[in-house]
Amino acid sequence: RFYSEHGIHSLPDFNTVKKFTESSDWDYLSPVMQYHNRAMGGNQLLDRYIKRYYRYPKDFESYLYVAQVMQADAMKIALESHRRSRPYTMGTLYWMLNDVWPAASWASLNYENHWKALHYQVRNSFRKILVVPQFNKDTFKLHIVSDSLKPFKATAEITIMNFDGKKLRDISLPVNVEANSSVMVLEKTAKEFLAGIDTANAVCKVRLLQNKKEITSNECLLAAPKNLNLPKANIERKIFPLKDGYSIELTTDKYARRVCLSTDHDGFFSDNYFDLTPGQVKKVHFKPEGEIIDFEKDLKVTSLRDSW
Repeated sequence: RFYSEHGIHSLPDFNTVKKFTESSDWDYLSPVMQYHNRAMGGNQLLDRYIKRYYRYPKDFESYLYVAQVMQADAMKIALESHRRSRPYTMGTLYWMLNDVWPAASWASLNYENHWKALHYQVRNSFRKILVVPQFNKDTFKLHIVSDSLKPFKATAEITIMNFDGKKLRDISLPVNVEANSSVMVLEKTAKEFLAGIDTANAVCKVRLLQNKKEITSNECLLAAPKNLNLPKANIERKIFPLKDGYSIELTTDKYARRVCLSTDHDGFFSDNYFDLTPGQVKKVHFKPEGEIIDFEKDLKVTSLRDSW
């Protein structure tokens, strides 16, 4: 089976919205924002999705951010479930790639050609080698999906940690992955997998290693985003000028969900809308369009906890 069209719409980033609005329009129900959503149900439907799964955003800019996170989270579930279901499903094509005007839409690239959270997620979910942790109220399953033409051996490391970075559970197992395959390498009941762990205060991270080197990784929430007791994270950054932009190094003292880097200037971040865990050093390259006088001051770092 080939899943030829599926998607969920979201709003564009704040820089794009500011180009077709005045500050008086900065409300999802304003006439201008309503007009720039041609989806059936419009912004009201989008608002229902946000209320169902996330704590309500504190302001308009946060609303735009959460809408993009919602789109990326939903499509992560869809794309990765399709891929782990091979050979039942052998292809998935999301709707859609880009916008023809600045609007709320299903696109992963907006009218300004900015990568929405979805586009970063699509790149991750279509990795050649993908680990797919899947948790529901009854079971935890781990699949490894390979588009490689060669079989390989590796080690899967499953870690449940609290939001301070403390490991609550650590599972390591050798895996044999056939070429062009999806294989379930672990299945546990929720009761056995969690064993007293508070799902509102923990996250599961899976890494696939070869010769102790990470080849791919993925995260899995253990509760709905609105039910997570996310702490305020102190995300520290170091910025290094480069010939074609800037190198950014990020660290955090607490788990930070869907970290978003943004500036008031157009440009491209090599990665964005990622999760950051204590002890991790995340490196991102930013290539600006034009000159930025004070990039360190201009750079904004936001996580899901900052949205309410």
